[in-house]
Amino acid sequence: MERDGEEVFLVQVHPDDVGQIIGKGGATVKAVRGLLQAVGLRVDRRFGFEIANEQ
Repeated sequence: MERDGEEVFLVQVHPDDVGQIIGKGGATVKAVRGLLQAVGLRVDRRFGFEIANEQ
């Protein structure tokens, strides 16, 4: 999905698994966002990452 000129990757996970995606102290999600930022710099685009709970 695209929002404000940024390509946003939406990851849907079961509510019980959200902690695994975020990681200890947010380390995993920060690492993924860092990778997306690095790739974005190479291709001159902006990328985002969001976690959505399965309902």
